[in-house]
Amino acid sequence: MPAKTKPEKPRPSWSVDFVSCELDKATKEAVKKWDPKFESTIDGLDRMVADGYKISISLDKMHDCIGVYATMPDQSSKHHGLCLSSRGPSMLLALKVLVYKHFTILEQNWDAENNQRGEYDVWG
Repeated sequence: MPAKTKPEKPRPSWSVDFVSCELDKATKEAVKKWDPKFESTIDGLDRMVADGYKISISLDKMHDCIGVYATMPDQSSKHHGLCLSSRGPSMLLALKVLVYKHFTILEQNWDAENNQRGEYDVWG
């Protein structure tokens, strides 16, 4: 008699896959120098929210920093079910990293290859 297999449970609607986009040392330094007055950061966040992204901010206890998470609630979007995350030593710096990842590194395409070998720390 064949072994019984458990039926696969449907994925919860709130479940997401994290986009692989860690920063290498050179990119971390570039982000730190980019947009010192946060004007492009605020403009980028405004664009992301207008495009329908949900932005969440919370304490990242594992890395002792602030985490920022972008998701797309619109089920018709190619980014639905994905989460782009970023980290920074402060809320504004973490938001800056998110905007830099979304517009500069990934060029608004979360399926893009990002082959940087980053180390997890407060910047990422």
